Amino acid sequence: YKKLDIGDGEKYCVYENHNALSLAYGVDEKLKDFSLDDYDNFFNRYNGLLSAMLGEDDEDVLLFRYSFDDPNVISEGCTNDSGYIYYKYAAEDDDAGTLTFEYTAPEAGYYYFYPHGSATDKVTLTNLGDFQNEENNYIFKLGYFEANETIPIVFSLKAGVEISLQKSYNMLWYFSIDDYNEIFSKLKNNPQLDISTESTEDHLFGSIRTKQEDQTVLTTIPYDKGWNVYIDGEKTETYETLDALMAFDIADSGKHFIEMKYMPNAYIIGFAISIFGITAFLLLCAADFVLKRTLLKNKLHAYEKDYFILYDIDSEGTD
Repeated sequence: YKKLDIGDGEKYCVYENHNALSLAYGVDEKLKDFSLDDYDNFFNRYNGLLSAMLGEDDEDVLLFRYSFDDPNVISEGCTNDSGYIYYKYAAEDDDAGTLTFEYTAPEAGYYYFYPHGSATDKVTLTNLGDFQNEENNYIFKLGYFEANETIPIVFSLKAGVEISLQKSYNMLWYFSIDDYNEIFSKLKNNPQLDISTESTEDHLFGSIRTKQEDQTVLTTIPYDKGWNVYIDGEKTETYETLDALMAFDIADSGKHFIEMKYMPNAYIIGFAISIFGITAFLLLCAADFVLKRTLLKNKLHAYEKDYFILYDIDSEGTD
């Protein structure tokens, strides 16, 4: 990240990610057929996603890579019952034990540990977090390491706790800054929506220059039927991608004006219900007013009638 000359440098600092993409940008149409379920873990899924966005084969876009080397395993206070498929260690009953996996970094980069296995009770990875069982395997961020540097991963086991880790599973993953910059520079070279600074959270507009016909445009906006997208003043169809995000297509190449307006269906329904409720309330008030006025007239009429009857009686009695 590039540090910007904004702020006083003490209370806060501002950094710019030069690889940040726009709110909407062009991708390959292969993204429409991309399925998250086709990949067995996060790293392969992310590589597959980038491949689909760039329109390339999976094996050609590898941001995340894994280490082929087996770790050097060092155990203290543990019994070893490992086999061909699993690393299996248990802390001795009378005391806690430690299990250390030592990897050698194949190249400089940011490393992650993604174990696959189970434990009979909570196991702590020193300074990283907790590993418990196969239902909640986590990705542990190890940090940055230089090429050929030793990467130690230490498990702390309480007395009697057993842990099993699958050997055939790729547990050490990493990415290099060079690969990261290369891949995201390709994405940044795709058409990017230049958003106007006058845009609001529910009314976005700007321009985009497409290089090809039938350009797929992916947005970082969650898909919702309340979003309406207009290309050069003409409303266009939107659709959902990646089980989450809104996308649309631009038929012609060249520069286009994009406008996105948000009007949720709940708002329309709520507005209609409010108008109906206000109208019904006014009608009820009017009906109540008319009814009360009619009843009042009837009472006055009845009173006047009874009054004259009494007056006539009194007159007869006087005579």
